[in-house]
Amino acid sequence: MKNLNSNKIRSTILLVIVISSVCISQTKISTTKTVNSKQVFVSLGVDKSIAALIKDNGYNNVINIDIPTTTDKLIFNEELLSNRITALIPFKESTETVVLDWEGEPLNILLQKDSSNSEYKKVFDQFVSAYNFVKSKRPNVTCGFYGLPFRTYWNRDNNWVKKCISLSPLLSHFDAIFPSLYIPYKDDVDVRELDNINFIKDNINISLRLSYELKKTVFFYIWHRYHDSNKKFPLELIPEKYFRDQIKAIAQSTYKTKKPDGIIWWSAEAYFEIIKLKNKKEADLTSYKFSDKETTLKYLQIINEAL
Repeated sequence: MKNLNSNKIRSTILLVIVISSVCISQTKISTTKTVNSKQVFVSLGVDKSIAALIKDNGYNNVINIDIPTTTDKLIFNEELLSNRITALIPFKESTETVVLDWEGEPLNILLQKDSSNSEYKKVFDQFVSAYNFVKSKRPNVTCGFYGLPFRTYWNRDNNWVKKCISLSPLLSHFDAIFPSLYIPYKDDVDVRELDNINFIKDNINISLRLSYELKKTVFFYIWHRYHDSNKKFPLELIPEKYFRDQIKAIAQSTYKTKKPDGIIWWSAEAYFEIIKLKNKKEADLTSYKFSDKETTLKYLQIINEAL
């Protein structure tokens, strides 16, 4: 789930926590609930002990499901999807949050084609059908698709706004909206910090507008690293000061009466460990430093304090 428009990534463990004031040591998290009712969804793949540590403090699971396809990449595979639902959500009465991940060609078609295009209509129908399929199996979950509406860094103009608004008929079918706000450019090096803040604000605004008009909850994906599309600083940790400012920009955003319902912090360090071990070229890991437990929890603390 790290694409700028459509690159695919899989995160392994999603945990949800109610925003709280967090005191962190290397072995213990203590929490005190605040008046802030937003939620933070945390994806942690760096270390099973971290996941266990957070879970032991009473947090619940959130489910991410990659949509399997048939030989036609624009048609989902019902049998495989059913198997994944059964494996990941064993209880039929589950009320968990489910993020469906179907990136690549389908998202490209939704981005590049007009709603009158036959491929667009096909993808539209398949997204709705996949959502309905999940709800038929687990009717009480909160469900939607990752990566919609489309974020963009450059050319945040009227054409982009119109394209995002054109997704309203599709998004109206889902329970929630899950756009992403991954930062591609290094603060005060590639671009000014203000450029990144404005990128966040503009992309949040269009999603808040859609969620307001469609009466949907909206959760924003964030990442504490610069996106690996940045060839000079791929996967480098965002300095704490800038990361804190970015979270504050999210928390302070509003469209009319609508504010963000929460964020999803994607960590998934283990994903890159697998890539490195298998010598894959999916990301440049030459200067990548995996976070230890203390660093990971420090960024979690920044999120909670900034919100």
